[in-house]
Amino acid sequence: MLIGILAELLNPDDTRWLDFGLEMPGKLSTPAPPAGLSVATSLRTDATVATDPNTVNVLVTCDASPFATRYRFRMRIAGLLGSNYELVASTTEPMAQVAVPANATVEFIVQAVNGNRQSVASEAVVFTAPAAAAPSTAKSPMRRRASRSRLRQLP
Repeated sequence: MLIGILAELLNPDDTRWLDFGLEMPGKLSTPAPPAGLSVATSLRTDATVATDPNTVNVLVTCDASPFATRYRFRMRIAGLLGSNYELVASTTEPMAQVAVPANATVEFIVQAVNGNRQSVASEAVVFTAPAAAAPSTAKSPMRRRASRSRLRQLP
């Protein structure tokens, strides 16, 4: 509430923001490292996520970070020597849907971004992806019943 009142009264680059122990909105501030990073399997599929049958879609979320305008989600395969964190998503919301190799153990980190300023990385979270779902080849029971009933009606 106080910040809203001050925003109405002060310009974004007014130094009086500092008198209240706040950052000046007109100056870029380095965001705090995101906390609360978690990973869960996701049933949702987006066009931006791979639909490879050897991957599993996961939803990676974190708590919003003050001053953050973007979030960079990074992943690496756990246990691989020399494996670096690779950027897997850059979003304006503190969440991302990511395709993970099935049966792989991966590590995720996230960094909060404000302009050209980036926070240090969050604590890493380790996630083991389940096996990929096998494609279904079974025929619908409804279809079989319909076929049988048509056969009975033939003279």
